[in-house]
Amino acid sequence: MMLSKTLDFVVLQDCLEDANYALQTGDRQKAEAYLNTARQSLRTLAAELVEARGQIRDLEEQLERGEF
Repeated sequence: MMLSKTLDFVVLQDCLEDANYALQTGDRQKAEAYLNTARQSLRTLAAELVEARGQIRDLEEQLERGEF
């Protein structure tokens, strides 16, 4: 699961770099395509972070109740 998150972040970074290069070379269509992929990767990462936040809260509650 952690590997998936790492790969999502790498995809996001690569897409941003590729979009930047496409803009520098005047290829608007490629830049837009890379940005769309970057947005999707960001949405995926955001959802995973929200899920992780929930897991952290659950574990904190267990610690507070002495359930360990």
